[in-house]
Amino acid sequence: MATDQVYQIALKSIISSIVPHCPKEILIEISKFINMIYPKLKDLCLNSVMENDMVKRRELAWENVTRKVQEVLFPLMQATNDEQKLLLQVPENNSNESVPNASSPNEDIVMTDSTKIKEINTTSSSHVLPESPRLEHAIKAYATAQKKNSQIYWPKPLEINFLQIKDADDVATISCKVGA
Repeated sequence: MATDQVYQIALKSIISSIVPHCPKEILIEISKFINMIYPKLKDLCLNSVMENDMVKRRELAWENVTRKVQEVLFPLMQATNDEQKLLLQVPENNSNESVPNASSPNEDIVMTDSTKIKEINTTSSSHVLPESPRLEHAIKAYATAQKKNSQIYWPKPLEINFLQIKDADDVATISCKVGA
């Protein structure tokens, strides 16, 4: 167990020391290539090691491998996602101010829906984390910017994480009657 952790830390350190010395374009291409080949490795790896195991156990093993790979590749993913332009300029004050130019009825509907969601979350669960005013401002500013500009620079979900393709379950129950 300790050897695995040391191995993982060493790999992550190697990648984090290489990343600052590579051009962003190359890092982005490396990230795209890894995201393309990683899902294809699943069947090859699991069939060579766990060929007779149940699908649920294989899925659990693959999830653990994916977490470790993501941890090791975190410096690469962080560098490629930092390449994206910032969408929002969030103010530094912590006050609950409304977003400028938020006078259209559609934006009021968004505000009402988020308030309803907060009320539902508060009444349905006993432990609710407090929402940050900055987060609320960011959501409102994103909704405003989305209406004004068709070019929004958020990272694409497939560029952040690996695909999670689930296999069919290999357990089936067959019942029959044997009669004379």
